[in-house]
Amino acid sequence: MKTFPKIFVPAVLLGFGFAAAASAQDAERKPARVLDLLPMMLGTFDGSTPGNELHAIINALSSPSPSNVSNLSIRVTGKYLDAGVREQGVLRLESQGRSLVATYVPHFDPTVGMLSNEALVFQPRELEAACSFDVSPRGDGFYGETIGQTTCARAIRGATGKWSFEVEPGAIRIRNAQSGETLRFKRVSK
Repeated sequence: MKTFPKIFVPAVLLGFGFAAAASAQDAERKPARVLDLLPMMLGTFDGSTPGNELHAIINALSSPSPSNVSNLSIRVTGKYLDAGVREQGVLRLESQGRSLVATYVPHFDPTVGMLSNEALVFQPRELEAACSFDVSPRGDGFYGETIGQTTCARAIRGATGKWSFEVEPGAIRIRNAQSGETLRFKRVSK
């Protein structure tokens, strides 16, 4: 039995949180507004690097959040380097001036309905595993980095060490700072 590869997880679950910022105009001069970014995040993304046969679906969740906060459901299925993958969780995006704070909260129970009200109800161990990071505008997209060595290890299987995320219109690139291994994803539908 093959061991589960550790690189795909940050690419899929964290990286999609940056997709919305890809075409923000004049991002350096005006605040990063979540509502401006949401239309670019929603949709379907497919892995575009060798061995990356992952398929991610991102949907907006209805929630009583202020306009500077959005909750997105993320479901990732497929294969990465021949290992089966099925992960899901909620990505919370919050505007903070010229940057965004992104927090990923996993759903360890695969039976949770990601398009229902239960998507925003978490078990204590899921909340304790939440992973947060800052994202800032860069060029015509956004750039973000995980903080510390184990920040996301409990939320996302194998996400230890530094990871960088770069988003350009229609594409996401995720790179492990230590190994240099890189995953790319292309948006295939809105």
